[in-house]
Amino acid sequence: MLNLTENALRVLSARYLLKNEKGEVVESPEGMFRRVASHVARAEGFYGEETQAWEQRFFTLMTELKF
Repeated sequence: MLNLTENALRVLSARYLLKNEKGEVVESPEGMFRRVASHVARAEGFYGEETQAWEQRFFTLMTELKF
C-alpha cells in the first residue's frame, strides 16, 4: 500500500498518470510505478540480467519511496 500525501496524488494525477483521450485518469499510482519500473528494468536485459527480477526491485524501491 502506498502512503502518498493528498498533494502527491494531485500532482501524479495532473502530470504523470496515464489518461484516456478524454483526459480522464486511467492508471493508479501503483500502475504508474509498475510501468516505470518495467521500462527501467528493460535496460538490465542488455547486460544479460533477468528483467522481471529487476522490475520487482525497482517497483519496490519506488513504492517504498526510496528513490
